[in-house]
Amino acid sequence: MASIRLILILSLLAIVGWSPVYAGGILDSIKDVLGFGTKTDQIVIPSTGASLPPFFRVEMEIVRLSNQAGIQASGSSCDKLDACDTWVYSYIDTEKPTASFPGSLAVSAIPKVFESVDNNSPNINALITRDICNPKDVANIRAVGRVHVMDHNKVLSDSLINDFDCSVGGAVANNQQSAAWTDSQCIAKHVPKKMQLFARTRIYRIPPGDCTNARLSATTEKPAKG
Repeated sequence: MASIRLILILSLLAIVGWSPVYAGGILDSIKDVLGFGTKTDQIVIPSTGASLPPFFRVEMEIVRLSNQAGIQASGSSCDKLDACDTWVYSYIDTEKPTASFPGSLAVSAIPKVFESVDNNSPNINALITRDICNPKDVANIRAVGRVHVMDHNKVLSDSLINDFDCSVGGAVANNQQSAAWTDSQCIAKHVPKKMQLFARTRIYRIPPGDCTNARLSATTEKPAKG
């Protein structure tokens, strides 16, 4: 299928004669066919949309946590009798994406997006969004998903299950309808071989009037330091 697609692209190049209006988008397609597509940790604006107003929405869906052993960051079990009470806090960091976890927000300020009872490996399916409005350096837009997972305890303080930094990347789509999801690589800060977080991201253009940098407010239940 890739070879057929490449032949079609080359045929189009011959037809348009490398017109600057079409060549950029076709070259983007050629990169995908040959395996040189967008990396999962890069936000890339296709050359065909370089002149459009730079207002973007970043979405991250936290899909699932895999914690088969039911452990905390320390390696200890969440509960000897039951499973972890898994609470998830998350945000997309566009202010200090290269900083170490937790990035631009204090842990206590990260909003809660999911909770479950007696479930070591829950299906989370939480959607997190963040707008990027008219950035100064459009060519170097960066973002990272911060995910803080706690074992909730009604009597004692909560304990840390894990912290994750999830890559945000992919080509910027012209609208939400055409935006494709890209699997995210989530790096565990503790016991990485015993726990996995699955997530995906997408980025698309939005009207300037819809662009806001407002974040969700933090929940009243603030996670304790694990």
